[in-house]
Amino acid sequence: MALKLDMSKAYDRIEWSFLEAIMRKLGFAEHWIQLMLTCISTVSYSFVINGTPHGFLHPSRGLHQGDPLSPYLFLFCAEGLTALIAQKEREGFLKGVSICRGAPAISHLFFADDSFLFALANMADCMVLKDILATYERASGQHVNFQKSAVCFSKNVHRGDQLMLAQYLGIPCVDHHSHYLGLPMVLDKKKGASFNHLKERLWKKLQTWKGKLLSGAGKEILIKVVAQAIPIYTMSCFLLPKYVCEDLNKLVAQFWWNSSTENKKIHWMAWDKLCAPKEKGGLGFRNLHAFNLALLAKQGWRLLQNLDSLITRVLKAKYFPNHSFLETAAPYGKWGAEIQLAYGRIGGCHNPIAFGSSLPSLRTVLSQKSDAHSLYPAESAFDTRYVGVAL
Repeated sequence: MALKLDMSKAYDRIEWSFLEAIMRKLGFAEHWIQLMLTCISTVSYSFVINGTPHGFLHPSRGLHQGDPLSPYLFLFCAEGLTALIAQKEREGFLKGVSICRGAPAISHLFFADDSFLFALANMADCMVLKDILATYERASGQHVNFQKSAVCFSKNVHRGDQLMLAQYLGIPCVDHHSHYLGLPMVLDKKKGASFNHLKERLWKKLQTWKGKLLSGAGKEILIKVVAQAIPIYTMSCFLLPKYVCEDLNKLVAQFWWNSSTENKKIHWMAWDKLCAPKEKGGLGFRNLHAFNLALLAKQGWRLLQNLDSLITRVLKAKYFPNHSFLETAAPYGKWGAEIQLAYGRIGGCHNPIAFGSSLPSLRTVLSQKSDAHSLYPAESAFDTRYVGVAL
């Protein structure tokens, strides 16, 4: 089972004494600990009434959200929950979940206040989890919002058992978790539907700029720095369908040429030509599909370089237990295949790439197959500013 936790007022409830004890347990110098405690304990808050601040109060716990230090200090507190889970694992009371034979067992995934717990779907593990969470709440001041949390089970677990365990935990039972860290956890059959939120975010952002008197240079900066940066986080994990990239390019192109659905205007130059480097007559806009492949290639490079990382061990056990990352056959429909696509398997290029001092450029690899060029209509797709980061 997979338990997604929602911490109520996560930053505001942190007890300073707990944070101090954690930092001391982690081995930080006493001077550094006192410096951090001074930073978080000397703040004061005032109330703004009719535009005028009145009075002030000094908090006795909590971290200020928006402060650059707060996320890091919160991670120290999360180490307390990690230690409790690790202790139960060592004692044999809790077991993680493996996706296949040979894969490492995973009991939890934490990113700041976004928490996932994994355990076997039985009453014993549920009792251990409730004990761990209760201990963590008493020590840290945190409070789990069980009504906003959710738990899902494998299809192999009987529905009656699912409802019984969910009721014991006091957490709603769902068929699957929809999103985690802003990314979809389950893709629809029509893959592009899972990324409609990217088009909506971009459209809303562009609407706030329309109607303003912006120069060409101002539009160029907004497109490069803001508009085309919106899908980067998603593209680093998923291979977007080409038509989704084209839709995003279309929205940006309409903004560039002051065009809209109601007031269509002539686009005097093809978008692919605008994506060419400035020294070649373009404006240096990103070719989103090529940039998507470069980001996935960067993830593939991490798999090759960080062999001891958790993600590498999990994917290797699942997809290529007896081969290297570049030698294995790409599993159809899996995101691992999409990374391999970026690593020279585009257009039927199945020969492994020799990494090292003689590493060929992405342009050289793609040129091995002529039909691979159909993926990149403009030469700007090979702009080293965009693909060089991956290689």
